[in-house]
Amino acid sequence: MKKLIVLMLTLASVNILSSNVTNLIADYEINKMITGQDNQKHQDPNCRDYETGACIKVACSKMSSFECDSRDELRDVTLACRGNYDGSCVQFVTSKLSSFEYDKFEEMQPIINSCKNVWRTSCLQVSTSLLRTFEYREKEDLLSIVNSCKNNYDGECTRYVCSKLGRFECDDKEEVISINRQCAGQD
Repeated sequence: MKKLIVLMLTLASVNILSSNVTNLIADYEINKMITGQDNQKHQDPNCRDYETGACIKVACSKMSSFECDSRDELRDVTLACRGNYDGSCVQFVTSKLSSFEYDKFEEMQPIINSCKNVWRTSCLQVSTSLLRTFEYREKEDLLSIVNSCKNNYDGECTRYVCSKLGRFECDDKEEVISINRQCAGQD
């Protein structure tokens, strides 16, 4: 019986938190629209200038020199980089990892794929600033954060929601990922 009560209370608190996050995101979007911040923070993502070849340059500079020295290898990197706006996300992710985790194309490819549709690094910077380093030290953990930042253009929604919820509601990787996804409309 005690287990049932604890389970019910846990589920109720999750529903309350989720509802609270949804309301805070709505408040953030309304405030942004009213104050005109929406047009000042970033360009429409469909109108941004692409930095041609930046993802390819960053990826090739991070991998072993033998990974980008033939036409076929360059073709593979180029195809993998489609959908990356620039090289900043790949640069950010590789700066958090050991070079042994991305020095071959097979290791770099998941990083490049995760960075597709991640606009610059603002969301990544906000997310990692809320967490302790050990929560994103592993490549898979870091890539799960990157994936939650897709279409989350500036990270300000996450920062706003976390400032309203308080530190203890935004200090866990899963909490931050959930808020990122909700801010980006993924959940």
